Amino acid sequence: MTQYVYLDTMQNLCLRLSNAFKVCRKGDQPLIDLYDSAEEGFFNKKQKLECEKAGLPISDEQKERVEKFGAYVQERENEAAYILREENADK
Repeated sequence: MTQYVYLDTMQNLCLRLSNAFKVCRKGDQPLIDLYDSAEEGFFNKKQKLECEKAGLPISDEQKERVEKFGAYVQERENEAAYILREENADK
């Protein structure tokens, strides 16, 4: 994975997490805002990334971070999907 793909992936994961929190943690606006801001920050970093650095491989730590964060996001999305399914079943 390159630096550019890493930033793009992290941006996407932050957006997905923010959307999941809008369902499963509706009352926690500061947390939602945090991940909205993180998504925007990754977007800005990606846009400012120099071409020479964009194609460089990421570190092992970054690989581990993407894997763990991706798994966490998937868990929250599953939680949000379950909540939405229960809400829709009640209608």
